[in-house]
Amino acid sequence: PVLGRAAAVLTRRAGEWHLWLYYPDGRQQQISTVAINVRTNAPVFSPDGSRILLGIGNELWLFQQGSEPKLLTKTDEQIGTAYWAADSNSIYYGQLQRGLLQIMHHDLTDGQSKLFSTQLQYYQPSADGSYALQRRLGQDNYEIVRSSDNSVKALLDFKDTELLFKTLYARAGGIYFYRQVDTGFEVARYNLQTGAIESTGTVRAVQGRRFDVSLDEQFIYLDDGKKGDIDVGWLDK
Repeated sequence: PVLGRAAAVLTRRAGEWHLWLYYPDGRQQQISTVAINVRTNAPVFSPDGSRILLGIGNELWLFQQGSEPKLLTKTDEQIGTAYWAADSNSIYYGQLQRGLLQIMHHDLTDGQSKLFSTQLQYYQPSADGSYALQRRLGQDNYEIVRSSDNSVKALLDFKDTELLFKTLYARAGGIYFYRQVDTGFEVARYNLQTGAIESTGTVRAVQGRRFDVSLDEQFIYLDDGKKGDIDVGWLDK
């Protein structure tokens, strides 16, 4: 989400899931015209805040206010969460091909999907384009690839086996993820400057999967497990 603009929320009304925009002034607007009755990934805003990606089953859809939903790719194989490139014109997503995971790149300009890598099992560009977060096949730890010189830094203290739900957000200042603490489940941050894992102070008592972090890292969005409620936590920086 971009500060001052709408947040995207999947809600179930009249027995079907739909994608809605929730505005800061209290307005709500449905932008999905297709019924969502199968497994979905979390909605992902483009860095410019204008479009939303949503994985529905084995399909990847593009949503935009004022436009009809657009089917970007469809496959008989399972696809993973898609992530935007910093320019908001292309995306990366994981796809199983004959049982083997590969990372695909989809260009929204020409509508073509191409193979990006067969050596990675995870790839997420940061929202500001300064680096990409990746994990190689057969490895537990993540790596940062700097866009300026393609240098690779292994995050030895940041391992996949220690993450809850594998939900990560790569932002300019840090990488955000869930971890379990004594008081419940916390959204934590891996500080890219210090290499330390920090508390954001955002803790929920019940277990949950989905959350989001604003692109400026000022807000964390998460539901508290109650129907109709969305909590917003303020980040002290």
